[in-house]
Amino acid sequence: MIVRLMGEGQFEVDDEVAKGLNDLDEKAAQALERGDEEKLGELLRRMSEAVRLNGSRVPDDDLRGSE
Repeated sequence: MIVRLMGEGQFEVDDEVAKGLNDLDEKAAQALERGDEEKLGELLRRMSEAVRLNGSRVPDDDLRGSE
């Protein structure tokens, strides 16, 4: 799966990492609905860190779609 980090570019992550990102995304949506800015910020940091640590940077000229 290709994911994009704003200002950092594109990364390719495997299915296991994508599953973890989806779980964190669901929790982030819940924090947003509750208005819990602190928790939302923490979850967004965890997601971007997971992408940086576990993903492979994709060249900027690679225009595959993100998921």
